[in-house]
Amino acid sequence: MAALSLLAGLVAIVLCGQTSAFILNDNHAGFNHDGHVEWRDCASGDKWVTLSKFDLSPKPLALPGNVHVTFLASIAHELSNQVTLNVTIEKGLLGRWTKVPCTANLGTCFYDDPCKFLNVFASEDSCPQGFIDSGLPCSCPFSPAPQVTLTDEVINVPTVDPAYSWLASGKYHVKAEMFERSTGVTKGCVEAYVELRKH
Repeated sequence: MAALSLLAGLVAIVLCGQTSAFILNDNHAGFNHDGHVEWRDCASGDKWVTLSKFDLSPKPLALPGNVHVTFLASIAHELSNQVTLNVTIEKGLLGRWTKVPCTANLGTCFYDDPCKFLNVFASEDSCPQGFIDSGLPCSCPFSPAPQVTLTDEVINVPTVDPAYSWLASGKYHVKAEMFERSTGVTKGCVEAYVELRKH
């Protein structure tokens, strides 16, 4: 779920926004550095989703083009309309991280109904084979699963929608947080630093 949100969020990156954290570097403490992206599972406590492996390639990601997705996760609780999703995307600009605004439902956005967002993959018949092999649909509800694996799954982004013609090359910080709707408690989180090249 987090990996698909992250990939969709990359298509919405813009140059304008509000400056937040600063100082760009390529070695972030507490992050995994064993692939093409730096990433970490940023949730703790009673997690409903745990991510133990994550990678996107090539580096930099080339859009339009093929994005290779690898991840290993487990789902401990059914996921349906009892969760919300907050995605934050920041672009490295002039040595600072600049928040990307939510535009056309992509970018730094809060999704009150992430199931509706994910149903796009099911309606376009583009559910990754790894999800199908794990017995998971690309639409809610997601049943508990001890292991969900995508291994070098290719997701093709053939074109960039004209609405996102301002898509820019550069470095990005992306964080996707899933919350239990009734309590607001974090139940899943992934954070990553990626590099993008538009051509």
